[in-house]
Amino acid sequence: MRRHGASIAVVLAGAAALPLMGCGADEYRSLVAGECLPADAQVIGRREADPPRVPCGVAHRYEVFWVGPLDGDDRYPGEAALDALAARTCAQRFTPVVGIEVDAIPDGTQLLRLQPSEESWNDGDRDVECIVAFEADRAGRLGEGDET
Repeated sequence: MRRHGASIAVVLAGAAALPLMGCGADEYRSLVAGECLPADAQVIGRREADPPRVPCGVAHRYEVFWVGPLDGDDRYPGEAALDALAARTCAQRFTPVVGIEVDAIPDGTQLLRLQPSEESWNDGDRDVECIVAFEADRAGRLGEGDET
């Protein structure tokens, strides 16, 4: 049996943990649901502070399908618990937002989640950024056709 939509956990550095560039830290800009990013956007590993965006009608590698708060206590839950919570949250939001079942995700397509680091959690960050990552560039949104 093939496994569709394998998830990759990607830890979000959070604004306070971004590396210094020049005299100060890069200004961190949250992703917004509905945005599309090109293949050269750095979202795996440590996400760049302000990745490039492109219209979803042109070739892109990533689609942000949901951004919102995770449920949780004030205390950092630990990396494994936070990863499980973020994975569950993104999977639950996928079908209502995208319009297809998680099990129907095309081969080579993955769900990514960018979640708070311990440092950013302790600074009040509770948002997870849920992203679809395609194996190759495509135009049009997942669930709306126009695959290339």
